[in-house]
This record gives sequence, C-alpha cells and structure tokens, in this order.
Amino acid sequence: MHWIRVPGLILALLMSILVGGAASAQDAATPESTTATPTVAAADATPVAQPIRVVTLVAWYQTHSSGDYIEVGPLASNDQLISGPGDATAAITGRADFDGPEDDGVPEITLGESVFQGVPAIAGDAGSMFRWTYPEGDGTLRPATLVIQVEAVAGPYDGFTGSATFISRSTAPGSGVIVIMLNPPDNA
Repeated sequence: MHWIRVPGLILALLMSILVGGAASAQDAATPESTTATPTVAAADATPVAQPIRVVTLVAWYQTHSSGDYIEVGPLASNDQLISGPGDATAAITGRADFDGPEDDGVPEITLGESVFQGVPAIAGDAGSMFRWTYPEGDGTLRPATLVIQVEAVAGPYDGFTGSATFISRSTAPGSGVIVIMLNPPDNA
C-alpha cells in the first residue's frame, strides 16, 4: 500500500512542475502591468485645438403667429429626454423663411450671425431644394421631415456646406426640431 502513495506523490510533484513551468512561461509572455496614472490636463489649461470635422446645430422651431416664417430658438429637454422650446432669452435665436427674404424661393435660415441658404440638390432644379418625407406620402400628415441642402453665406460658418433637417411634431402651430449639420470647406 505504500507504493500507491509514492506514485501519487510523484504525480503531484510532476503536476506541480508542469503547472509552475506553464505559469512561468505565461508570465514571461505577459507584459508587466504598470501603475502609472494617465495625465489629466488641469481644468484651467488651454484646450488643444482639434480640426473641425462636422458642426451640428440643434434648435427648436415653431411657426410665427403671422404664418410668414418660422421662429428658431433653443431646444430644452427634461430628464425623460422630452424636448420643447427653451429659454429664448438665454441663447441665440433666428428664423427660417422657406421663400427667402426676397421671396425668390431660396430658403434662408438665420441663427444669430449665421446665415444659411438653400442649394438645389439637382443643379438647375430649384424645387429639389425641398425634400419632404410624409407619413403615408400624405403632405397633410405629421410628423413629417424636410431636408434642405444648405450653404453658410455669413457668420462664423461662412463657406460651410451641409443640410438642415426640419422634423415636425405637429401641423398647428407647426413646431419641431431643426438639425443643421455642416462640413467645413476643406472637408467637402
């Protein structure tokens, strides 16, 4: 019966050597862990300028009481992410005129100092500036979406191009969210 204990001890010793050798080999192949902490810039440090890739402007809109144009202002969301108009006294405001200020049919959107004008999606086809999506294809139904290809012609984004998307939530008084996505001239 003693001979059973000896092979068991030898087997245990061999297993220990094999497992230990494998662990040593694994440790040799595993890079050392570091305890270094990533460097975080001080709160008052000047941020490093990054190249601008896309500018996104998001606002609330509603039809002006005259019905002649759309008022554009800040968007506010609650903790349930339900959005509506924000405090217009605390942010830039503007307007959208789908006929243009000269009633020339070229849509124009102003936000603060920025001015965006519609650009035909198809060269020579002024009607292609307005790309609508309606529920069931019925222009009287809401919510609906209007996409206008735009170019900034004044303000800090002058020369930027992109699109303005009006996402409506109701027909009366006519309100919703506008998202303007812009690419700088060198990204075009």
